[in-house]
Amino acid sequence: MPFTDADIIHICWHPRGTLRRLGIARCQMTDYGAGRIASSLTGLRSLDVSGCQQLSDAAFMMFASLGETLRFLNVSSTKVSNDTVDRLRVSLPNCEIVH
Repeated sequence: MPFTDADIIHICWHPRGTLRRLGIARCQMTDYGAGRIASSLTGLRSLDVSGCQQLSDAAFMMFASLGETLRFLNVSSTKVSNDTVDRLRVSLPNCEIVH
């Protein structure tokens, strides 16, 4: 069953800043859910949102706020533009980005 924004909100609420890895590939999350991840899971080191087709380029750029800790970001099989991936690589120089 694919995750939705409601599931993301639940995940973000319970561990708050303690969650280190989040794999939610092929979920039904929207930009709202991405914003919740970026603002709530500030200790996140690894994020897999591959196949999440509803996310806009703006949502992917929200993940740049995790720059202090994020070391791995999988955005493969999404609608993210090459320009946004380039901007993410500049914003997240210590992060491996899979596109």
